[in-house]
Amino acid sequence: MWSHFSIKLQLIIFMTLVVTAVEISTLFFINNLQQKESKDTALLEVDTISQSLNNDLLKAILNPNADTFSDISYRLSAFKKLIGLVLYNENKKPIFQYGDIKLLQTKKNIIVDKKSIFDESSLLITKDLEVDGYAFGQTLMNINLQTYKDREKE
Repeated sequence: MWSHFSIKLQLIIFMTLVVTAVEISTLFFINNLQQKESKDTALLEVDTISQSLNNDLLKAILNPNADTFSDISYRLSAFKKLIGLVLYNENKKPIFQYGDIKLLQTKKNIIVDKKSIFDESSLLITKDLEVDGYAFGQTLMNINLQTYKDREKE
């Protein structure tokens, strides 16, 4: 059947298939690259939050009081992508909670084991609270990835 087509038509069909295959593979590659970049950006944002709040969270563990928790809550409100945060002391007891923590509570053991989980629309991550090599506790965070997903769609 292929031989019934003229050479010109065969070349047109062949070139169409080649161009389509190249376009699909290029779009697939770019999509994967953009998803990786979005994940790296989200992880960088978590590091920024952790570093900026490191001293405050350490104060909250060592000397828990209402003023410290109020100050942390105020500073956390500046991070719009932060859905929820739970601060645990060295005995793995929660001493501070911020925002919506339902997902963090249900997947706590998985997050602690894997250190980070990319959910459908969230990044669930745990960060150890360490100073000079001493562990004082850890934080579990839920970061909203919807803005990154919207950027991918665009």
